[in-house]
Amino acid sequence: MWILEIFFELKSKHFPQSEQDGLIERKVYPEVPPKVEYKLTSFGKSLYPILNAMDNWGIKYLDDNGIIIGEN
Repeated sequence: MWILEIFFELKSKHFPQSEQDGLIERKVYPEVPPKVEYKLTSFGKSLYPILNAMDNWGIKYLDDNGIIIGEN
């Protein structure tokens, strides 16, 4: 779903704020090289229906206007 890819690309620049907002959870592992994992919280996952609707709208808009952005 391309809208999710865009969303997470944008949010990756704002992870500290997203963590404070309760959208993502950050787990740091004590190893070398450093390892950090991020995952959506249940609150963050509650955005799926909204993002899904935006994705569907975008796909329909592109299709209705004959716009091709890539091959899947």
